[in-house]
Amino acid sequence: MRSPPIRALFSVALVLGGLLFLVPPIDSRAAEDPIVKSLQDFDRNHDEALDLGEVDNGLRRQLGLLPDSNSPDLARQRRLWRDVFGPGPTYRIKELAVNPYYNEKLFGVDKAEPKKVNTTHLWVAVDENPFKIRRTFADLTESNLAAAKGAAISYTNDFNAHSEQWAFHGIVGYDWHQKKNVHFGETPEGKRIDLDPNRDRGIFEYWIIPSAQWDKVDTSRSSKDEQDSLILRITTGFKSATKDAQKSLLDGWRVDLSAGYSTDSNLDKGIVSGELDLKPFMYESPGRGVGINGAFHRAGIFRLRPELVFHAEAGSVVDDGGITALINQKDFLRVGARMGLAVRFEQESGRFRCLRGLLLHTGLQYYADVTDAGPDVDLFTASADWAIDEEGHYTLTAVYRNGRAPLVLERDNRLTVGLGVKF
Repeated sequence: MRSPPIRALFSVALVLGGLLFLVPPIDSRAAEDPIVKSLQDFDRNHDEALDLGEVDNGLRRQLGLLPDSNSPDLARQRRLWRDVFGPGPTYRIKELAVNPYYNEKLFGVDKAEPKKVNTTHLWVAVDENPFKIRRTFADLTESNLAAAKGAAISYTNDFNAHSEQWAFHGIVGYDWHQKKNVHFGETPEGKRIDLDPNRDRGIFEYWIIPSAQWDKVDTSRSSKDEQDSLILRITTGFKSATKDAQKSLLDGWRVDLSAGYSTDSNLDKGIVSGELDLKPFMYESPGRGVGINGAFHRAGIFRLRPELVFHAEAGSVVDDGGITALINQKDFLRVGARMGLAVRFEQESGRFRCLRGLLLHTGLQYYADVTDAGPDVDLFTASADWAIDEEGHYTLTAVYRNGRAPLVLERDNRLTVGLGVKF
């Protein structure tokens, strides 16, 4: 067979070369998925991955923040990103694009339609710093940091009377806390409800909290004035928030169930107990006024927050330690409630600006002994905490306690002034 002429082959090559020259080169980015393209907008070094700084730029765009700026909202969204997609330090763009929990709207591409993602099966940690120091068990389980009070520490030396006294009222705990539906609810069409830090919508949370509470007053004057109780607890519970606050009187419930052992520093007494706390929360009353256990609401120069928790405690005294209130009571059941009012001052300017950072609180715990085997619990407390740092971790603190403490039934009637520590 005769081979094709050289001139014919050269002509075909010229035609093919011209066609290739006329066809523009294929842009690999343009051929990518739209989600990949949107992520590549933040990829400054074009390495097909986002580092932590590039992720922050995307979150700032979502929140409408200026470049290189910071805010509490950015910190919360940064923690959410790392909880969902891992700690980094880099995230491959193609892997993010196919991740079922990546949401274009969540990342802040304003013109993109949100994907329909199943957020109800995603559990994330609530707090990246679960170790907490507070004043009471109620403060330890308080999710609103502004309403929680720190451990109170004080020391007094009376040089004239040659006596000294120191006091500590505090609790330490590890709050292993998980929540699901990190997008705070979505409509059936996939539209995400706007984030509101003062409203939990469609959120379900659960936790396990081991803790140790120590109330100690030591004085050189008289042992009758001393106080010593150590309560070891393991607490579990859940919080459920309604998806539609307009259709429900309450926005949700928090339930805590604890098992504990109460003793003192020398282990001279022992009480085995169980506790149940039911805490309803309502961010606004039907008249759009102050709610219960929710956010602080402005009232003039104040911000107010009423508190209400229903409580039951039951147990058995295994070692009375010579305490009169425990000798006649072996098995007990007490039911009641604790009520309180928290008041904050947040004036940024004006004549009352000097009160900024002051938290006032008053509360009453009353638990009636339905077994008729011992005294009731009737503890009244009033406190003032004045923040001495911007974050509110350290305060100048004054605490007044009068009445009988839960579980251990110790009497107290004293004013303590010192330093408050809260984390």
